[in-house]
Parts: sequence; structure tokens; C-alpha cells
Amino acid sequence: MQGLAGALRNRAGNYFLILTDDYERLDFVLLERTLPLSPTMAIGAR
Repeated sequence: MQGLAGALRNRAGNYFLILTDDYERLDFVLLERTLPLSPTMAIGAR
């Protein structure tokens, strides 16, 4: 799941994924872009 999120990181839009490995269990994942609340909360900020 993290690999897919990383691959879609630089693409525009939001993504709704349905993941499965055996068709008995489905995982629904919404990848939604959000802006940081403040400049100090940016990804990778220390």
C-alpha cells in the first residue's frame, strides 16, 4: 500500500483503491491530498 501511495504521490488528484490478494477480503483505501496546517508541519520537517 505504501508503494502505491509513493508511486501516486507526484500525480494530481485523489485516488480510491480497492486492494485484495485473494478476493475474499477487500481493503478500500482513499488517498486524499491535504495541505499542512502550518509551514512547520510540512512533510519531513524537523
